[in-house]
Amino acid sequence: MTVIFNDNMFVYRSGGRTLARPDPHLGLMSLATTLSKAGYEAAITDPKILFNEGGFTELTDDFLHHWAHHCLAQNPEIIGFTAYGRTLPYAIRVAEILRQQGYRKPILAGGPHATIVGETLLEAFPVFDVVVQYEAETIITPLVEALLNGDALGHIPNLLYRQGDEIAHTGAEQDLIDINAIPAPALGLYPDKYLRNVELSVEAGRGCPFACTFCSTARFFKRRYRLKSNERILEEIAHCQKEYGTSFFNLNHDLFGLHKKSLREFCQMAKGRGFKWKCSMRSDTLDLDLLDELAEAGCVDIYFGIETGSERLQTLIKKNLDLVKTKASLAMVVSKGLHCTASFITGFPEETEADQNQTLNMIGELWALAPQQLRAQLHMLSPEPGTDLDEEDLPIRFDGIGPEADDLLEESLIENHPALFSVFYHYPSSCPRWRTIATSTFVNFIAPEIGVPLINHMIQQYFDGRLSQLIDRMTGDTPIRFTDSATVTDLVMERFLAMVEDMSRTPETAYLKELVQFSRIGTEMRAFAQQTPETARNYVWLLNCKYDTLGLVSHILSNNLVSFRECLASGLNAAPGGKWFLMSYGTDFSLQSKEMDASAIEAFYGHQVPGGTSSDPICLQIA
Repeated sequence: MTVIFNDNMFVYRSGGRTLARPDPHLGLMSLATTLSKAGYEAAITDPKILFNEGGFTELTDDFLHHWAHHCLAQNPEIIGFTAYGRTLPYAIRVAEILRQQGYRKPILAGGPHATIVGETLLEAFPVFDVVVQYEAETIITPLVEALLNGDALGHIPNLLYRQGDEIAHTGAEQDLIDINAIPAPALGLYPDKYLRNVELSVEAGRGCPFACTFCSTARFFKRRYRLKSNERILEEIAHCQKEYGTSFFNLNHDLFGLHKKSLREFCQMAKGRGFKWKCSMRSDTLDLDLLDELAEAGCVDIYFGIETGSERLQTLIKKNLDLVKTKASLAMVVSKGLHCTASFITGFPEETEADQNQTLNMIGELWALAPQQLRAQLHMLSPEPGTDLDEEDLPIRFDGIGPEADDLLEESLIENHPALFSVFYHYPSSCPRWRTIATSTFVNFIAPEIGVPLINHMIQQYFDGRLSQLIDRMTGDTPIRFTDSATVTDLVMERFLAMVEDMSRTPETAYLKELVQFSRIGTEMRAFAQQTPETARNYVWLLNCKYDTLGLVSHILSNNLVSFRECLASGLNAAPGGKWFLMSYGTDFSLQSKEMDASAIEAFYGHQVPGGTSSDPICLQIA
């Protein structure tokens, strides 16, 4: 093996478990194709696959040794790591293990984060020999040739490398790569089972011409916007359709729809090709006249970065969106039947609690437009190196709280190298940190678990249409004391459920407690479902979302919640007394029910459990 490229190690926590979701890294695959054409053998290691297939349940040092052993077993001449800010500590640790195991050949680092902090990385961690900056497709072959032959590296641009006791820099390549000349990614290097009948990404282009103060993308791509030709994009899509049966694609580009003419041509060319797709756009560059054409061409989902609901902050962070027009644009998108994601950020250094409330209320207003079609995200701002904010040299703080399952990280490592690991820090502001953590957690985790339609109902019915009022009622006067990332979601959920308990004390609101419990079980079963809604036969509609029927009926036992697997084995007749309710909720969440026994339920569905389907807005509950 000539070269092994190591992908990022992303993990997340759900239901008390640490999970990893494999996803082919298009950039690394393009590099692998480039080397293959030059006669070199390249492989890609996705540690997320190693984590899942190795039976790991926690991100421990044992897993990092397993990762390093996997690399060494292939006897590579060169090992490379790509790393985003939050994954860099894992890359460093695995590189250290490789050196401890006697690996003396070149170890490289690359990617957006390494591009910005490369010199600091080489100075702090001698396990790395070379940092590859910016795009690498045009330099990877001469770099590999030089390293294999022991030649000098000074003639190759975009490099930082060790030269004795000094760090040498070869200077940045002035011309960006012709985006259509980049070879197609070597998807064949990825395990076939992770490619078949799943959503796949196709790189549609690179770069962003805008200048948001918190974002490093513009610097990495030198504020240049490039878009692949429509022919090239559709060629890669057709390949995936033929080879892997792919029917849904993510067109990977920060601003796919920036050019109206190109977008219209793509829509015309994509019609009738048998695939659905999603993309990212700015709300102020979306041509609303094209929405019908987008839908006809198979577009079903658009991602919008809105960032803040505060007009004041829109100007300060140089996003400069007209928020009135933005809300109107997203309303038009969902009116055409498309789904969309509205992404927001909280934790700006200039942010006040009033600014944060304006963001929360805009999220609530968007949820009210279409609770099932419009998703909202509220990220906590991480101080990214290479941004305008970074260059202002503002104070940053570290408290160990973040969105990932970072149990393995050594806090001393983060605190000793703030320039390398600034993304683990936060900017202090007049808005309380604990409230920022709570609001982000509520939007990203609590609302989806409870169910956005139900949260929207509560906002409209009891909080004057303002999400900020719900947050104020939920958090109360006592700050939430967050101590580590692992318990953040649990603590915020406790506050929410305590609020619901308190609200349910009157006859008019007594239904809220049971409805929240009911909806939580539904979302949990959706997460546990072994088949996707598109292919499953045992799904039922609940509040316009599909859930696993047998999972629901098995989980809602009288005063006794049992495990999903246990009920799969025992079936409907495991219910004490065999008494069930057929339950229905209207748009006003009024409840109607009808008692049925197990045989009547089977007759209603016309099947022997667990087969059959229903498209009615119903669900089952045991008496």
